[in-house]
Amino acid sequence: MSEYKISIFEKGIEDAQAALGFEVTRDWIDFRQTPAEGIKRYYSAPDFDPELRLYAFKGDKLVGFMTSRILSESKTDILQVQHDFPIVLTGFEEVSELLYKKAVDTWRAKSVKVVEARVGTNWLGTMEQAEKYGYRKKKQLFIHIQLSVDKAKPKKISDKNFVDYDPVKDREQLIELYKKNYNWSEEQAITNFESIMNPQEGFIFQPVLREGDKIISRGLLQITDDLEYALFRPLRPDSEKYFDDYLAYIIDKAKSKNVKIFQFFLGGSALSELDFWKSYGFEVKGELFLYEKEI
Repeated sequence: MSEYKISIFEKGIEDAQAALGFEVTRDWIDFRQTPAEGIKRYYSAPDFDPELRLYAFKGDKLVGFMTSRILSESKTDILQVQHDFPIVLTGFEEVSELLYKKAVDTWRAKSVKVVEARVGTNWLGTMEQAEKYGYRKKKQLFIHIQLSVDKAKPKKISDKNFVDYDPVKDREQLIELYKKNYNWSEEQAITNFESIMNPQEGFIFQPVLREGDKIISRGLLQITDDLEYALFRPLRPDSEKYFDDYLAYIIDKAKSKNVKIFQFFLGGSALSELDFWKSYGFEVKGELFLYEKEI
């Protein structure tokens, strides 16, 4: 394997990194490669550590890379790192071990004691690598579920009518709802509201249910640019109350854009709601876990 060269981040590699990532993960579910412009912004941050980005070359050709970050939010004195397993071109799988071993040497040199890896059932090869290197499952991060729009059916619709939000009338109530239900700061809540008003891609509907002038339930439906998928989020403050009326509303919105598939991500406390979603016909399409080990 001496034919490969392992190096740390140097400015100018971002485009090649993004291109390689998109190529390797094009068939992965639940993994989104950061575009080159996003990589450039992130890697220009004051606290960015170039030693935590490793690249494998064969001659002048980039054939793989591995990313990691030190967890500054750790509540203990034990230094921790979170990483993804190497992203490597087909035909160069052997370089994955070189990248991983170099990463471990780097972490140890920085006094890291515990490492965490994101591992997905549809992130090809990651489950096998976690087992190979002796990781143990720490927790589940989320479950990806899907349902064909044509098969989506409410069980019992009432007289509760959801309508799209009013960006002026509902602004303050929705910002307060975000803060209360997502534990967000005022700034985070305002940023979220503005991103819904001015989506960067596709279409976003924010259905609300009112009693008089008060919003008693709120949902969200985001349709991608390619119009194939619609991602919706659970109702707040109660994910099950008024759900059938909400489902009827978003079915109409999805069909108006010829969307084929509803997709949804269960995480945190919502992981316990899987049976509820299955009762409406949703099927599990992918799972993401956090694995860990001591080094």
